[in-house]
Amino acid sequence: MESPTHLYDADRVRRIRIALGVAMALGMVTGVIAVLVATLADDPRRYPVVLGVVAVGAIVGPVISWRLLDAPTSAAKRAVIITGALLIVFALVTIQVAVGLLFVVLGLVLIFLATISEADAGT
Repeated sequence: MESPTHLYDADRVRRIRIALGVAMALGMVTGVIAVLVATLADDPRRYPVVLGVVAVGAIVGPVISWRLLDAPTSAAKRAVIITGALLIVFALVTIQVAVGLLFVVLGLVLIFLATISEADAGT
């Protein structure tokens, strides 16, 4: 059985992990915002729950991608692309909060880092 080929060099993995770490931090900030909205709003309704779901997703998705980057194979590449797309979807929900724009930027950065070829990266 052949060993899986590594798609990314160590520098690319480091850059992707930085972006994933920022995404996890934004997920934590979104969780704090969800708690604040739930406790301080006069009529909280469903939005704090939605923010809480986004916060959990914005933490779990990057954690899974981070773990798969230990051996950067095609499964890791797919996970990073799916995480980037998930962050873009989360931006649609959190656009009322300032982190929505950051979710879009991070999602695009992750997709870009996962799909750019080594020749285009200038290495």
